[in-house]
Amino acid sequence: MARPRLANPWKGKKAAKDQATTIHHHRPRGDAGPHLEDLANEILIQIIQFIDTEVHHHDSLGHARGSAAVLNLALCSSHFHRLAEPVLYTHVDIRDDALYNTLPDLVFFLCRILDRPDLARRVRFLYGAASGSPVADESMDMSGLRETDRTLIRTAVRAASDSERTAQQWMEAIEWGTWDAIMALLLSVVPNIEELQLERWSNTNEVYPFIIRFFERAANLQETALLASPFSLRSLRRISLSYWDTEGGFSFENTLRFLRLKSVTAFHGNMVSEDLRGASTPPPYIAHPSTFTARELKLTSSVLHHESMIPIFRSFPALERLHYEFGGACVGYADFEPPRMMAALEHLKHCLKEITILCSDGCVSTELDAYPIGSFASFEKLTSIDILATGMLGDEHEGTCDGFPGSQELVDAVPPSLESLSLRDCNGVSAPCLVSQVSQLVLQKATRTPALKFLNLGWEGIVYPDKPRTPGPVIHPPFTREEAEQLMVECEKAEIELKVKYVPPELKWVSYTKEPEKGKMPYRVTHTYYYPYEGYEKCCEENGLDPETGRRPREWV
Repeated sequence: MARPRLANPWKGKKAAKDQATTIHHHRPRGDAGPHLEDLANEILIQIIQFIDTEVHHHDSLGHARGSAAVLNLALCSSHFHRLAEPVLYTHVDIRDDALYNTLPDLVFFLCRILDRPDLARRVRFLYGAASGSPVADESMDMSGLRETDRTLIRTAVRAASDSERTAQQWMEAIEWGTWDAIMALLLSVVPNIEELQLERWSNTNEVYPFIIRFFERAANLQETALLASPFSLRSLRRISLSYWDTEGGFSFENTLRFLRLKSVTAFHGNMVSEDLRGASTPPPYIAHPSTFTARELKLTSSVLHHESMIPIFRSFPALERLHYEFGGACVGYADFEPPRMMAALEHLKHCLKEITILCSDGCVSTELDAYPIGSFASFEKLTSIDILATGMLGDEHEGTCDGFPGSQELVDAVPPSLESLSLRDCNGVSAPCLVSQVSQLVLQKATRTPALKFLNLGWEGIVYPDKPRTPGPVIHPPFTREEAEQLMVECEKAEIELKVKYVPPELKWVSYTKEPEKGKMPYRVTHTYYYPYEGYEKCCEENGLDPETGRRPREWV
């Protein structure tokens, strides 16, 4: 088919410029009806950004392969490619393990944006997977680099280095295929990055000398107000580091270079472990604590001894959101004793808005593990509490332990500013205590918690694919059906939304020992049945299984 004629008959540079910035009448003559191409570029870009909802990847050629819809649109024509390509480079995901590729995706992407600085300036979110853990070979195969790529890399290294010696060391490390050196250079050429997530982080910073050096330089630039420098990371707001292994963790000291950036407002550390017990002298960051500007701190699957927790949390004088999830013995050796945590939070009474305190390890057993954390009533701006039920109520312990009371009244432990309360693992609290205290909180809303809008007790409803949804919860531990219905009525009168999570019906599965043919060993057979569980009862009947459990009576599985 012949190329469509353009309506604009002008010649020369102005005509070329106009054709590059408009798509009006880019369709064959005689093609009636409205077309997507009739829309102005500005509207098309808004549409592209709206449908750009997935995190993006880059293939081995350095080309974006993110949201399928946006990528397909970019491939429709050169004009749509010009509009969609910058959007595809907003999110960059290079977490795939490319250590065994001829030339890793990370290096391809680096070469791509070095050749296209306009795309480098588009990068806002960068997700990567670190190498260089104690058990990983971090050397990448760099033999596929072209000489033009090496020239671009050398130029970028010299521009980002503070001395010729640093540039030489940096370039040598890149030639060796060192992940640390390559990622540091990538960070130096994306001046508008807003969020950085790095998985598989090591337990020591010694394997990341170039990244650490680059972040120290960026922090110095920010502290001296040299934000115009392209190496200041002035737009970086959120950082996430996740440990490389399923056991152990990394010290909070590993995070200091990142938290020094004044631009960073949120930090997430996964598997942070810190225990100062037995230390002859405190580490430098404890002896000479820093003050960080981050307003959001999230530590998941982490273990902080209470003596470590106090100086760490006090390094954040303006925290608005705090999330701490105790990781248990697979991360560290310290216990989680909720009442000892309050001493680390006292300085946040004037600013804390949201707090989440969870426990991902169910094997914690200390004298204080089921004691309440203490009262949040004096936290002036606190609007959201998400916590274990025992952390707010205790478990009806009589008396005190180490000066901490064994229980507290829920209505006395929450602030008037509270808007949302989530109590996890409600089965951990005696049913009469929980039912009574939650009911009192709701009934006294007008005088004690006038701002309360949401209550989450972990209740669940079931959504069947072939039936209308039944209003209200089906699973509501430890409330009886009558108590749950009564609380729902009380919440409705108090204008509190009682959260119910709707889930599909649970699957059923059978497991039994199959008698083998003569001369062979017995083996186990397992089948899974989804709603409406067709064939489940027949299988149970044929194999002598209890329909309630899917097992044979008294058979151990």
